[in-house]
Amino acid sequence: MTLLQHWGKTIDTEVCTTGVFNISDVWHLADNIEIDGIDLDYEGFIAEGGDPDEYESYEPTIVLGFKKGDDGIYEEDHDARISAILNSDSNTIQIVHSRYKMRGTPCSPCYPGQCTPDENGDCWIYAPSKYDFDEMNNTIPEIFVHDIEAELRSVQEDRSSLFKNYFERTEFAELSDFRGSSNDHSLRERMWLNYVASMNQMNDYIDTLIIAQRADITVEQRVF
Repeated sequence: MTLLQHWGKTIDTEVCTTGVFNISDVWHLADNIEIDGIDLDYEGFIAEGGDPDEYESYEPTIVLGFKKGDDGIYEEDHDARISAILNSDSNTIQIVHSRYKMRGTPCSPCYPGQCTPDENGDCWIYAPSKYDFDEMNNTIPEIFVHDIEAELRSVQEDRSSLFKNYFERTEFAELSDFRGSSNDHSLRERMWLNYVASMNQMNDYIDTLIIAQRADITVEQRVF
């Protein structure tokens, strides 16, 4: 364990701290926050008696994965996949809690005790999912699973959904006829082969997560 002093805050390099990301690097996450998040500026405007039809904010602060406590203050929801703050004025997203983590390095004095992503950094930071990155403009970095139990539960649910999508539709009822065929390139066979490949990938990932959970080791997030 190494302790770093960063502008009046202490960073434990072995404990996840808030990760600060540029919005342009995680467009998918930014979109999710803007669509499903809570605009704190709007909340404050309404609390002061403002008319909803008159609300305007060009640089709002929006949170996702937060819940309001008994004191009326929003706090991160540890049951959420991610808890993040979108700061429109600084074009950044702070991830204060997440199912995922990555390496980082202490950032500017604007964010004491927090870190920016850096695959060669010494600190662990809360990170987005690989799905949250803009894959068209960036190389997706190494993202590791922070909450293995939640990730395992999520992948198992995805596997069940995959099974349901393929076998509860009557149009896939004849897929079994193609299991022994290697030369038939029909659409239905390709669907069946894609299903088998995806199911095998998920099963392998689930096995890896179970092993990592039991052995208390770090595992990289996989995408399908």
